[in-house]
This record gives sequence, structure tokens and C-alpha cells, in this order.
Amino acid sequence: MEDDDKIKKLFDGFEPAGGSTDDAFMRRLRGSLDAVEHVRRDMAAERRRNRTAVVAAAIAGFASGLAAALLMPVLVRVAESLLPDSYATTAAWMAAAATTLTVAFSTYDIAQAWQRRGVRG
Repeated sequence: MEDDDKIKKLFDGFEPAGGSTDDAFMRRLRGSLDAVEHVRRDMAAERRRNRTAVVAAAIAGFASGLAAALLMPVLVRVAESLLPDSYATTAAWMAAAATTLTVAFSTYDIAQAWQRRGVRG
């Protein structure tokens, strides 16, 4: 109890500099809270756009990887005609992986661009 009285006495004579009133403080507080709410809504929308783009990239990457795996015998034969046999299989798999990654990353970028265009347009 004594601590509370000491704190109360300490702040009894306090007058904020510039004559700030409760109304001005509340206006600033409301403005700050509105700004925070705006940022929160923007961040939630950005998370939704990112999730959609990631799902699109995952589906495109999976489809590209599946197609590359199914076409692997053809890719190995092509690689064997260009490279020594010891490198052909490795080169074919590396080409398939590079293609799959390129498709997935490109799909992510395209999905992001389409969604942003939809927001602005």
C-alpha cells in the first residue's frame, strides 16, 4: 500500500509537456491502431497470395517431375548419343531436375504476378 501511495504522489503533479490532453492522445492512439490494422490486413492478404503461389508451384513441379521421370528412358538415350555412357544417366537426371526446378520457380513467379495484377486492376 505504501508503494502505491508513493507512486501516486510522484505522478500527482505531473503535467505533460505541450499541454497534451486525453483527446489528443486518443486520436494518436486510434491513428496508430488503424495503421497497425491496415498492415495486418495487408500481411494476411500477402500470406494468402503466397500460399496460392506455392500450391501452384508444387503442382507444376510435381507434374514436371513426373513427366521427366516417365520420359527418362528417352532422355538417357539422347544423353548417350551426346556423352560417354558413364555420364549419360547423370546428365539426363540433372537435366530433368533443372527443368523441374525451372518450371516450379517460374510457376511461382507467374502466380505471384497474376495475383498482384488482380489486386491492382
